[in-house]
Amino acid sequence: MIDENSCIKAIMQGSEKALEQLYLHYSDRVFNTLISYTKNEEDAEELLQDVFVTIFNSASSFHFNSSVSTWIYRIAVNKSL
Repeated sequence: MIDENSCIKAIMQGSEKALEQLYLHYSDRVFNTLISYTKNEEDAEELLQDVFVTIFNSASSFHFNSSVSTWIYRIAVNKSL
């Protein structure tokens, strides 16, 4: 189990290792969410990468008012739509 809040704080500092940990922890579940919206594996794979690039670039906008997982899934759903 990872400490998600610590990962986000590290990502805010530019840590690619922390992003990798978050990716390894969430990628399967996020992919399943994306495929449920897109119904297309290639689109879901592309969006999966886009979700984690967005997490890396937008970590500073996360204010810890919700869980990290909620934030990640919201990004995934928004990308899907």
